[in-house]
Amino acid sequence: MNTTTIDTSDKELFGLVERLITEAFPEEERRPLEAFRSIADSDDRFSVMILNDGDTPVGFITLWDFERFIYVEHFAILSELRCRHYGARALEVLHRSDRRPIVLEVELPTDDLTRRRVAFYKRAGFSLLPYDYTQPPYRHGGASLPMKIMVWTPESGVIPDFGLIRSTLHREVYGIIDAQ
Repeated sequence: MNTTTIDTSDKELFGLVERLITEAFPEEERRPLEAFRSIADSDDRFSVMILNDGDTPVGFITLWDFERFIYVEHFAILSELRCRHYGARALEVLHRSDRRPIVLEVELPTDDLTRRRVAFYKRAGFSLLPYDYTQPPYRHGGASLPMKIMVWTPESGVIPDFGLIRSTLHREVYGIIDAQ
């Protein structure tokens, strides 16, 4: 498993990411594609990475590089390649590439699918934080979503303060200026 960082100039691979992000995430859990393209091209803290098995793309991951942690905004494997351990292998590559904590949002584990997703991340070494968290809307007029935060930590086991995680995500990812 290897990764390739791309931007919108790579029409073919960026098109693959756009197709997969719209297939894998409901509209309320992703930004409009125009905004996605803009951030990919303009914010140095944001990376769009293709996940490859050799030369074959198998999925993508988007990351925000913050001082105290890495935030995984979106992560998906092509539907026809799921259940082949690509997701676990991609997270192993991510763990080895940076020793800062890795943070991600997950849907509340309320049904079989969302419980399996949380269990997948737990098997990959993530911990489900016990705090209530609300994902701000990606679109003007959209609804906030109740979510949970999961964190992977390196050997030190030091988890960033939940308030820092929440305020950083709300301010930097969702553009809420008065994030606390």
